[in-house]
Amino acid sequence: MKKIVLICLIIFVQLTLAQTSKEYKRIQLQALKNIKGVGIYVWDIENINDLNKKIRNTLISKKIEIFVEKELKKNRLKTVSFEKANTLAGAPCFDVQIKIKTDDFSGFCLYFVEGRFVQDVFLARNKRIKHLSTITWRDSDFGIVFVENLKDNIYKSLKKIINKFSKEFRRVNR
Repeated sequence: MKKIVLICLIIFVQLTLAQTSKEYKRIQLQALKNIKGVGIYVWDIENINDLNKKIRNTLISKKIEIFVEKELKKNRLKTVSFEKANTLAGAPCFDVQIKIKTDDFSGFCLYFVEGRFVQDVFLARNKRIKHLSTITWRDSDFGIVFVENLKDNIYKSLKKIINKFSKEFRRVNR
């Protein structure tokens, strides 16, 4: 009898947590609603100078920004310049951060790619703060590869993150 009660309690807690998680995700996605355009910003790649010049030249922030813009457009999202995005309500921007850690001895490289959707938001509890930039959506990917395969894997990770963002963006903006 105690086992049955315990099992029922566990099932109830799991269902409650699952529902709470779904509700949180639904509310979080509302922050993506009614966006008129998306700016793009790529941070300088962390530890890029640890790579040889040939590989380093394939991972230039401007080239990555162009790739991100093309992928967002492929996914039917309107992109605007970073400057133009700052004039839109909420200053919506998709930003990318890439971190790299190399091991010269093994030839392997650890990489971390994060895509974030950043917007200006207002605090209801403190009207004196005019706005605050905050991350309203994020996803990341990482891996370990031979240095020669780093660029391809970073671009695959970016594509996966952008596709997920685009899918969730379109879901709330039908």
